[in-house]
Amino acid sequence: MGTIPAGSSMSEAEAESIERYVNAQARAKRGKCTSAAPYTPGCSHGFFRDLLLVAESEQRMDKASSHPVLRGRDQGALDFSDADLDEARQRLRTAYWLRDEKRDLSVANANEGLRPSLPGYLAEIWGQAARATGTLADAFGVNPLEPGMVDTSSNLPVVTIPRLSAGAAGAVQATQNAGVQETDPTTTSNSSPVSTVAGQVDMSRQLFEFSQPGFDAAIADDLSRAHAAALDVEVVNGTASSGRTRGLLSWSGILSVTGTVTNAQTFLNSVWQAYSQLAGSSGFGAANTDGYIVILHPRRLAWLNAGISGVMPPGSALPGQVVVSAGIPSNLGAGTNEDIVLVVEKSQVLLLSKGPQIRIREDVLSSTLTIRVQAVRDFAVLVKNATAIAKVTGLTPPSGF
Repeated sequence: MGTIPAGSSMSEAEAESIERYVNAQARAKRGKCTSAAPYTPGCSHGFFRDLLLVAESEQRMDKASSHPVLRGRDQGALDFSDADLDEARQRLRTAYWLRDEKRDLSVANANEGLRPSLPGYLAEIWGQAARATGTLADAFGVNPLEPGMVDTSSNLPVVTIPRLSAGAAGAVQATQNAGVQETDPTTTSNSSPVSTVAGQVDMSRQLFEFSQPGFDAAIADDLSRAHAAALDVEVVNGTASSGRTRGLLSWSGILSVTGTVTNAQTFLNSVWQAYSQLAGSSGFGAANTDGYIVILHPRRLAWLNAGISGVMPPGSALPGQVVVSAGIPSNLGAGTNEDIVLVVEKSQVLLLSKGPQIRIREDVLSSTLTIRVQAVRDFAVLVKNATAIAKVTGLTPPSGF
């Protein structure tokens, strides 16, 4: 490496460029931050801060679109180094997937914001936080919600699936050459509105600019927990009105069993009675318990396990997979303090989801130099056959839980 000749001068921009290069090399050498993985806890720059930098550039270009001289070009060089923006774009390219499956940066316009897929460590934080507060998406599985699935002709986004209202039948052939049982299925459809869950965090520009490393992890954890909790509530309780999807409790035709909670054993009897109805002629008819999900409020499972402690492993006394969810209501009944249990044949429930989409907005609260980070998710719950769901009602609150 050469040396700078004595008496020569170096511009401030050159000095800053050299400093950035040296710092980047030092981080890469320590294995904390590389060009292929620029967003890690050891990096000095943040994912959300880079989004803000690029969003501001897009806003300036949008405003300059009608300027006789600028003609849509970013005049940001007057405010900050072009190198900073170029480096931010390059880092963001490692975290974006476009629909054509090419890595690139996609910005629709300044008002719509950015839609990144989170970089590795933030996606991991998001997933861990989501699983900590929301359980139903993992239990049922999630399928992608694509634009072609949604009908907006009624000015309300709705997803519709075909189903059979009456199925085929089979019978023993009484004698040779006798007629074969013929029952033609009857078709119909089920539909559910698309619901949008959105959350946002407002932070000072100073926090964006000076936190080292970035505040990305805290934002991802906070928004993910809020999203997951809201999603569980909607999967169970969505009313199919006022922007809400049709949750499991809102489908016409689901079965119901009045539960008894004298003790753990009587409660278990109630849950197995619900399974019996689902597996029998009044329900969907699936007998294999492996295909079922039993959804309990946390307090109900705690009470149950305390009551059968030492007798059998927790949850093993229930049919199918046990899922604990705070989305189960606990304010039902005359005393507005009862919870329920849901027993569901999971193959009959379809969860469709798009997102989450992360957006950075700095224009909304610009008068106070506040930056807004938004997370938006669109999803819908569809039930193929309502008789695949049974609720156990009348569960008064357990003492001490």
